[in-house]
Amino acid sequence: MVRHLEPVPVSPVADPITDIDRPLSEVGADAGVSLLANVRSAAEGYRSSAWGSTYGAGYVSPYVRCLQTASAIAPAVSPEWRWYEVPELRESAHDPQVSRLRNKLLVSEESTFELRDRVARFMTLVHGATYPVLVVTHGDVVNAFRWVIEGLTLREYRELYDDPDNFVPFGTVWAFDTDTRVAERRVLGDTEPDKVVEIRNRFHFGADSYRLTEARLDGV
Repeated sequence: MVRHLEPVPVSPVADPITDIDRPLSEVGADAGVSLLANVRSAAEGYRSSAWGSTYGAGYVSPYVRCLQTASAIAPAVSPEWRWYEVPELRESAHDPQVSRLRNKLLVSEESTFELRDRVARFMTLVHGATYPVLVVTHGDVVNAFRWVIEGLTLREYRELYDDPDNFVPFGTVWAFDTDTRVAERRVLGDTEPDKVVEIRNRFHFGADSYRLTEARLDGV
């Protein structure tokens, strides 16, 4: 899973809807080589085989900066891979993402729980996949994936935003291996993981496992 590279800044006078079309900045485009190395490093650790010789699928937010990021890292995988635009991977709908166009509400502001729900819907799509999956999306969505995949409680999810160590910089790569039950983070400029966490969600109940987290009642 990859957070897109750095885009050009949002214009303070532009309609917020233009955020969908923001391309990568020059700095972001130049970082594509480093990101490609990180994705390759994560891919080579996947069941000890490089993704270049394995069928898989890429899923991308429809935002331009994510599509451009996906283009930069596509050489890390086999040309036989298929790539899909997925609306559920779009930017979180906080205030800058909410805009009226021709008097129609294009994006409704959403709660944290609605963000998690659409990530869970996407997870049901790839649940049980026997092929590697690569996701290119946005920072808040990456944290929502961690909430779902790692089986975090609501309190632990909120702590992601309180801990500077859990910030999701541009070009961050998270590798989730549900066999070893380990998640690893790589940041730009370093192909080695700088953070490793345990995946607690056991995925026993299909789609439902992405919606239920065991309650911890001690210390409430």
